[in-house]
Amino acid sequence: MSNFGRHFQVVFDNSPVGMAILDSEGRFLYTNRALQRMFGYSKDELHARPFFEFLLPDDTEELTSQFAKIVEKENSHVRSESRYLPRDQHEAWARF
Repeated sequence: MSNFGRHFQVVFDNSPVGMAILDSEGRFLYTNRALQRMFGYSKDELHARPFFEFLLPDDTEELTSQFAKIVEKENSHVRSESRYLPRDQHEAWARF
C-alpha cells in the first residue's frame, strides 16, 4: 500500500464524520465507525443492506438518480441533503 493509501485509511477510519465507500449497486464496501454510530448499526449489519434502504422513500428517488449518474460517469459526485432512518427510527438528516 502506498503512503497515500495508508494516510487515506487512517483518515477514513478515524474521521469524526460518517464516511462510506459504495459499490456500483449502492452496497457498502467500507464504512467508518462514525457512520456506524450515526446509523446505529454494526459494520456487518450495514454491509448486509444497500445504502438506499436507509433513506426515507421521498428522498430515495433523487439520490438514486444522482448515484446512477456517477456510475454511468455522467457526474463525479453527489451533493444532497437527505433524510435517513437510523436504527432508532427517528428521522435524521445527512449531507451526502
